[in-house]
Amino acid sequence: MKLTEQLTLLLATAFLTGIVAPYVLKSVDHRRSKEQQISDEAKARQNAIIQAQERLLDEIGSLFWEIRYAIIRLTYYGTKVEMETDAQARFEQAFTDYHERLWPLLHQIRVRVSTSRRLASENCYQQLLSLYERFIETDRELAKAQRMEVPQRRIAYLDMNSAIYHDLTMRIDDVLDGLACELRLKI
Repeated sequence: MKLTEQLTLLLATAFLTGIVAPYVLKSVDHRRSKEQQISDEAKARQNAIIQAQERLLDEIGSLFWEIRYAIIRLTYYGTKVEMETDAQARFEQAFTDYHERLWPLLHQIRVRVSTSRRLASENCYQQLLSLYERFIETDRELAKAQRMEVPQRRIAYLDMNSAIYHDLTMRIDDVLDGLACELRLKI
């Protein structure tokens, strides 16, 4: 090889090593950095979704149990009227408490049910909606019982109390468990 060819080859190698190689390395680093940024953003988004799902499960569970206890307290004291000394006063207090809390609780539950449509499957949304509608139906049953004479009202409240204690309690547990399983928040 001639000296000129060797010098040309040397200059080309120096050019490639000094200018092109750093450019290629910088380009590869930039691509990796961009991929890492996209991956980090996806992880952050996924963590935010998981936190929102956890909050939803905790909040709706708490609301379901709160309304369930207000209903069962009302039906419990409704069975005691005219059987125990201050049962009427306890019943009236339970009645007042229930009616003061009912609409805010139903509103909060319905908001969470709506939220579930974005954070869970359609099936979970439908299960939660069905349970919400069961609370509406129970309120109608309570209103109907309230219009009855005391002996029939006591029987109606006794039946509702038993159904709530067994059936509604189990249904709440099942719906919340199903939601936790679906969201993969159950151990």
